[in-house]
Amino acid sequence: MGKRKTGIDRALCLIACVALLLTGCGSEPLQKGLSAEVKSASAQVLRTVPAPVLGSVGGEWAVIGLVKSGAAVNEDYLNAYWDSIRASVKGARGQLTDRYYTTYARLTIALCAIGKDPANVEGYDMTAPLDDYDKVVRQGMNAASFALIASQVSGIPLTHEADYIRYLLDKNREEEIYKDPSFSDYTAMTMQALAYYRQQPETAAFLDLCVTALSDIQQPTGDFDNCESTAECIIALTALGIDPFTDSRFIKNGISLGESLLHFKDGKRYVHQKGAEGFDEQMPQEKALLALDALSAFARGEKLYQPK
Repeated sequence: MGKRKTGIDRALCLIACVALLLTGCGSEPLQKGLSAEVKSASAQVLRTVPAPVLGSVGGEWAVIGLVKSGAAVNEDYLNAYWDSIRASVKGARGQLTDRYYTTYARLTIALCAIGKDPANVEGYDMTAPLDDYDKVVRQGMNAASFALIASQVSGIPLTHEADYIRYLLDKNREEEIYKDPSFSDYTAMTMQALAYYRQQPETAAFLDLCVTALSDIQQPTGDFDNCESTAECIIALTALGIDPFTDSRFIKNGISLGESLLHFKDGKRYVHQKGAEGFDEQMPQEKALLALDALSAFARGEKLYQPK
């Protein structure tokens, strides 16, 4: 979620984007230059996160993005991260937080990415808190979504798996969150999680509703208002086997969702919104890299969060 563009902002952005397409100026189209863009984005993350530690910024997302990108990450870099995690877990006696349970999900996915066992970090199981249903849903849909994703990535089953699926379906439908443009990122996270359960008729029907809703609220410029939301939507569509570059439902005024990620690139870095102030400068870079990784994985017939 983030600051919404005004009608004038959207119009100016649309004019600029269409002009860029018509003139052929600017960066090479992302679909054709995906490998080069992944390389550029991963290099930027390496520069801005020289020593990753436990955290939603400068931590797990950076590590996951770098590993998934295939970048030549120095082994010492990943070992230093692992050592910092071991120290954090040991110092906290296994309880990293009692409020933000996405911490455990994020860490589980990152540790799997670097080949470590999230169920045994200094003798503590980092996946166990993901099965504390009441505390997970107390944080919200993002926590429930990533609990399911972490379970799939790690291959560690959750006792409350069905409960999380039910929670996500019911909360979204009761409050119609999936229709709200300001919650497109949360809708996308829900879609990423439920994509593993498309064989269930009720879940499949709900995912179809979400896809239609996202298409309806997509900006005329092809994006979802800010870098992080746009990135999450790209990841969600690729998880469902939908091509963000070519699916007609996600092409607005000739601009695809995939290509729209470049709207948020300012020089070598990605930003929340060009010209916006007061937002974290690192999170957009890390989320953009994850979206680029998702596009690359999609081209290989895989998911960003590939199940074990």
